[in-house]
Amino acid sequence: MSYFDRFPKRIKKANPYHDEEGKFTSADGAVSPGAGAERDPEKIIRDDAFLSRLGMNASLNYFPNGRRVAVQGLVDLYGYNAKPTLLSKDDLDKYLKDNPNSIEFFRGFRNEIDYDWDAEQPKQTQTSDYGKEYQEGENFHIGEGIYGSGFYSAYGIGSYELASSYGTVGPGQDIVRGALKPDAKVVEFGDLREQMKKDMVAFDVKVSAQRNDAFKAAKEFNENGGSLEEADAMYKRLREEGPYNPSARERYGELIGDEGAYATLKGYDAINVSGERYLVILNRGAMVFQKGSAKKPAL
Repeated sequence: MSYFDRFPKRIKKANPYHDEEGKFTSADGAVSPGAGAERDPEKIIRDDAFLSRLGMNASLNYFPNGRRVAVQGLVDLYGYNAKPTLLSKDDLDKYLKDNPNSIEFFRGFRNEIDYDWDAEQPKQTQTSDYGKEYQEGENFHIGEGIYGSGFYSAYGIGSYELASSYGTVGPGQDIVRGALKPDAKVVEFGDLREQMKKDMVAFDVKVSAQRNDAFKAAKEFNENGGSLEEADAMYKRLREEGPYNPSARERYGELIGDEGAYATLKGYDAINVSGERYLVILNRGAMVFQKGSAKKPAL
């Protein structure tokens, strides 16, 4: 059996009964503030204040700055920005050995560089340190990607080289090394997509049922002597006033349309894209980092 045959089974064994309320605490022991926050999309879409916190324009039923902003809002709200555990290289090596269900990963960055071409000798100055921000910063920045918004990392054979391609070779490149904690709740990307589709279809069935009920009521009203104009107004009113109206459909689709948002609402800490050897991590508190850079010296 190959490594890639074994790995998905290892992930699926990772604590399926993981607490969805407190999640992981920060490295300093602070309790996650996410306990008790609403996770049901059907309730969230009816709460304009909640949606506004996620960056949705509640009048137009969409996220004008992209769905990544919504995932960032959920991560912050549920306490998934808890600071990770930081270890030395040797201690992380030991941690991985002692916790065989932990998954080692690498992530590449390209930091910002300012160039001073007016100096006698042109100089370059690094003006950001994204690796340090992810490890020690107050905020956990969520990025965009085709498998949903989150923190993209590479695992398995060739993961260091794959992570190197994120930051591209050159000035400002950095690579960090970490591990996903063994009790992290991880979902396979394909399974996540299937559940998303099922939930969307189930919601659409409710929308269709409300529309059909509105039509039947208006039709009966018209057949019993009500004017066509009044029947049309009744149909529109019943369709718009019910809980599964077109506006609710738009909000629901927009809210769960990002795999990272859907996974976060379901209480997952990471998405496993096994075919690409990606972990899309949503909970910083579920990570253990090797402190500082893991970039190998140039040969």
